[in-house]
Amino acid sequence: MSAIERVFNADYKHSSVTPGDGDNLLWSPTDAESRLLSVVNRATTTLDVDEEEFSDTTLTNAIAARAAAGVTVRVVVEHPSSYSSEISNVDSSGGSVVGYSSSTGTYIHAKAIVADYGLSTQQVEVGSMNFSANSVGSNRELGIILTDQGVADTVENQFNSDFSNGTPQ
Repeated sequence: MSAIERVFNADYKHSSVTPGDGDNLLWSPTDAESRLLSVVNRATTTLDVDEEEFSDTTLTNAIAARAAAGVTVRVVVEHPSSYSSEISNVDSSGGSVVGYSSSTGTYIHAKAIVADYGLSTQQVEVGSMNFSANSVGSNRELGIILTDQGVADTVENQFNSDFSNGTPQ
């Protein structure tokens, strides 16, 4: 049985379970933060982050550190006024942050990271985890880390659209 099915079945039955990662999965509250950090910290040239929430200090500090290290960091966030100190940290470290809102009601609900797009070291993480302490530390949430170029192209194209339509912070 796959790791996802095993966790779903245990959760459905209110049974205790420790999720298994396989090669690509990350789970909250088990190891999401450490696995997200591994994607962020491995970025050597570019790091694009699309997040609804942006308050987890460990993750936002890691993103700022990559910007300070010379990685081109771009972040799209919903409701930027809620995360002014985190955004200021990324901005002052050399990253670029935009807030996204749409007159049509579309908002950023994405949770995605693209690191080193187009390089052999690229990684793409997509999942349900917000960058918040509750999301990575308390909720049952699931993400996946992939390197497939087709997935990377799709996520990066959407990120580029979100970023270009955002408002600089």
